[in-house]
Amino acid sequence: MVVFVASSRWDPSPDVIGQLCCLVSGGRSVPSTALKLGLSLSAAYRLAREYQLPVRVQTSTSASVTKSIETLWKQDVKPSDISTRLNVGTSVVYRIGIELGLWQRNPHGRRASATSRRCEYVMLRFGAMSRKDTAKVVGINPRETLDIDKGVTKLNGVGRVPCVPDEPDTELYKRLMQVVPYVDGRQAVPVEVIPQHAIDKRMSPR
Repeated sequence: MVVFVASSRWDPSPDVIGQLCCLVSGGRSVPSTALKLGLSLSAAYRLAREYQLPVRVQTSTSASVTKSIETLWKQDVKPSDISTRLNVGTSVVYRIGIELGLWQRNPHGRRASATSRRCEYVMLRFGAMSRKDTAKVVGINPRETLDIDKGVTKLNGVGRVPCVPDEPDTELYKRLMQVVPYVDGRQAVPVEVIPQHAIDKRMSPR
């Protein structure tokens, strides 16, 4: 009797590919994702290249560029603006910022940081601030604002998928998306009762 397997370590199922895209795009490394999903490392890297996922690659940076990045960091220029001015990747900007002790990585990970930015954006929009002005304050690309309003995120090679929030602002994000004015194309969020004390804790001054 011959048994056909729908998924393997080399040719995973669409569901496994989707999980890989979400995890790697959310900041998890390719080796860690491969281990979690039971994929071979070579297959995971192959899929990461096929779907144009962000793969961490350590590259050298010239002394002059490093000095320019350091100067702009100390002038409180936003990382995205440093990247644009010097024509370098934001990953390089953050790496040098970390090495020089000018920036601390979010202990909860990249997806958690993105969730916090989304919450900050939505709360400012409640104050009648325009999308463009809010994007500038929060430090995001203005083209991302409509995706935030719709509750989606864009993955390379996959398209737009519902945003999956991450701690510590998960509850705040869900509550905000339940009460924010509807935008055509909005993804549904769980209609669950979020304890008010949990919301107050996250919205209180830090």
